[in-house]
Amino acid sequence: MKDVLVVLGGGVGVNGEISLTSQSRIEKAVEIFNSGYANYLILSGKASFSRNPAPIKTEAQTMKERALLLGVPEEKILLEEESQDTIGNAYFVKTQFLEPNHWHDMGVVTSEYHLPRAKYIFEKVLGEQYKIDFISATSDFLTKEELKDKELRERTKLSIIAVWLNLIDPKDNESLKSILFRKHPAYSMQPTSAPEEYEEIIDILREA
Repeated sequence: MKDVLVVLGGGVGVNGEISLTSQSRIEKAVEIFNSGYANYLILSGKASFSRNPAPIKTEAQTMKERALLLGVPEEKILLEEESQDTIGNAYFVKTQFLEPNHWHDMGVVTSEYHLPRAKYIFEKVLGEQYKIDFISATSDFLTKEELKDKELRERTKLSIIAVWLNLIDPKDNESLKSILFRKHPAYSMQPTSAPEEYEEIIDILREA
């Protein structure tokens, strides 16, 4: 049995309604969790840093509500509600739960189109001392065009993130913390990469 199963948030409506992406991920996770896969379920996500205004509930809270309806005991659910992107998912899950509890055996659930970026980030942030299974949830509610666009954006985002993370030692939380709280537009009060610049880079790379 794994120590934990981590579910990455996939969006939340401004009024706190669960997105189809988050719903797909949590339903896949609950199916696996209820089979005896892991001891705890970690639901990870505040909301995307690009959301304005901020939703009244976090992604983690909306997924918890769904998990409870699907029969997961509340005492088995842990919430990570600070992350605003996938780097944050990995960093805050690691520092808030994995390291304090000495958990090293885990699964991560996300959408199939998001899996390559999530895998790169979690393996880079956590390192070789962690055993991680990556599990994909379906996105069959998307059209072929929507799915293709998401896959393109994922490749672009991964290219940008790799520039930040390629030189980071997974054991070096301080270097990663420096990137998050000095450079990243989601977590820094005065980021060296403003949100507008981040989106501009994405648009440029998409056309490359």
